[in-house]
Amino acid sequence: MQFKITASPGNRTTLNIAIRASNQSRAAIKRGLWLSGLDLAGSGSNHSGTIKQKMLNGIKTGRTYDGIRASAPGQSPTVRTKKLLRSVYKKPNGYNQIIIGANTRYADILENGSKDGKIKRRNYLKRPIIEARGKIITNLTSELSKLLK
Repeated sequence: MQFKITASPGNRTTLNIAIRASNQSRAAIKRGLWLSGLDLAGSGSNHSGTIKQKMLNGIKTGRTYDGIRASAPGQSPTVRTKKLLRSVYKKPNGYNQIIIGANTRYADILENGSKDGKIKRRNYLKRPIIEARGKIITNLTSELSKLLK
């Protein structure tokens, strides 16, 4: 399960001008996206990213199983084994895209729900990315503006 954050749909004209300007612009865009990936997915075993923090500390109002409160639909999954938590990653894809995802066999089911409808979607990746849109734009703007100084 993965989502791609691409630095072009929101302000394509400005981005295209910056891309044509120099390789420094490409590096600035890549840094801005990398910072956004760190904000969302954290780094390595560090559980500082927003996605991981919501899994660890987010409110859980689902059923209780074996003394553990499960997540309800729409909430970030409850952490039991940390397998899903450790599988959350960020990966640059060229200079203008970063991929945020999770690579356990059940990551897609928790994100989108099961085909039979028994497990409802959690949107534990998509929701934080959407919520971070402003921060992503700020990171990109900040890195590009450093070139103008």
